[in-house]
This record gives sequence, C-alpha cells and structure tokens, in this order.
Amino acid sequence: MSEPEQPSDAVPRWRPVIVLPPPPGDRWAHRRGEPRVFVLLWTTFLFTATLLTLTGLGLGGYVTPDMYRPAARLLMVTVAAGIAVIWPMIRLSQDTPDDGGVPRTVQDLLIVLLPAQAVIWPQHWLAGWSYPVLLAVAGLYTAWASLVGAALALSLRLISVRGRSAARAPWMLAMIAIAAAGAPAALLSGDGGPGVSVAHGRAAWMLSPATAAYELVRDRSWTGQPAAVYREHWLAIIWTAGVSAPLWFVAARGGRRVTGLH
Repeated sequence: MSEPEQPSDAVPRWRPVIVLPPPPGDRWAHRRGEPRVFVLLWTTFLFTATLLTLTGLGLGGYVTPDMYRPAARLLMVTVAAGIAVIWPMIRLSQDTPDDGGVPRTVQDLLIVLLPAQAVIWPQHWLAGWSYPVLLAVAGLYTAWASLVGAALALSLRLISVRGRSAARAPWMLAMIAIAAAGAPAALLSGDGGPGVSVAHGRAAWMLSPATAAYELVRDRSWTGQPAAVYREHWLAIIWTAGVSAPLWFVAARGGRRVTGLH
C-alpha cells in the first residue's frame, strides 16, 4: 500500500498582492518621482542647449576661442532664459502643495544652480573668459534664480490658498514679465561698441536675466580682454539678490499660515 503523497515544496504558493492607494488628500501623488524627474528635465535642457549652440561650429577642424565665443555667449543667454522661464513653467503646470511649496522651491533652486556650474566654468578654457567674469555669471544665475524662485514660491502659496481652480496662466505671464521687464530698457540703451562701456558696464542691460548674461560676456576685445566685469555689474547682481529676500520671507510666512489652517 503506497503512502499518501506529501505536499511538495516546489509547488508555488500564490499570495495576493495588495496595492494601497495614495493617502487621502495626497496632492503630490503625481510628483512621487521628484526630484529625479525635475533633475532629468533640467539636465536635458542644459545638454540640449549646449548641443544646439555648438552645432554651428561644425564637427571637424580646430576651433579657436575666438571662433567659439559667439556660441558660448548664446549658451549663457539660453541658460539664463531657462532659469527665468522653463523652471516656473514646469512647476506652474503641476499641482500645488498646501504649504505653498517653499521647501520644494528651495530644493529646485539647488537643482537649477548646481548643474549650471558645469556649463559656466569650462568656458575659461573654451572661450578664454577670465575667472572673475565666470564668477559674475555664476552670481548672476544665483541672483536671478533666487528672485524667480521667490516669485514662484509666492505664486504657489497664493494658488494653494485659492485652491485647484486658481488660474495659473496669469502667474506664468507674471514670471515672463519679471524676466523680460528690463529688456526694453536694454535695447533702447543700444548695443554699444568700441569706445562704449569700456570704462564701465551698463546697468540697463542687467535688468533682465538674458540681457544681463549677454552684458557680462559681451565682446570687449578692444580693452585687451575678451570680456570684463565692472562695478555696475556687481551692484546689479547684489540688488537682484536683495530684491528676492522679502519675497522669500512673505512666501515662507504665508506657507506656514496656510499649513496652520489645515
């Protein structure tokens, strides 16, 4: 008489998999990949901007700094425009946290600025720009990123107060207005040339991020160096950073007030 068959351990034992839904009221469910998603988007933008601006140089032959410099100027301007427009465009197209998003915006600020350094500092060898000029470009990006970030945090705070139905397009238009506010003054002041802006910089060109980036790295070869930074430039950078301070204060206090209501 044969013995009864024992249950084999090789037989798979299926167990149900329970997938829990996001917690109720989790308005950040669509951003669970953050900050990796934003890092990917921003680095892709920087890489694409670098690739497109350098395409015109050709793939073969020796490229001198004089040949490369116009493409480098366009790259500096493109990155500045990306900080002022692309960043808020991404965040204003997403849902808004109840706390106004100040911590997230500060995180974004670091994500925007750190990869940008990889675009700035190699220009010392590629474009022949001096370290003070590149330091001024880094300071310019930091100042404008702080101002744009403060305005973004404040707009997200106000949107969170009004709820999901709040219109986001006006806030994006306000961001573009901030970025382009100084462009008319810069264009009206003229492009300059030999004999102009030799002894000093022009403050009007520092009122918008893109024109400011161009002003810092514009051709000043008649002075004996390809680019130069003057007192007016540094003052404009400091003022830009200073304007962002009260906006950060209002956004932070408003975010705590909103959080206390929930």
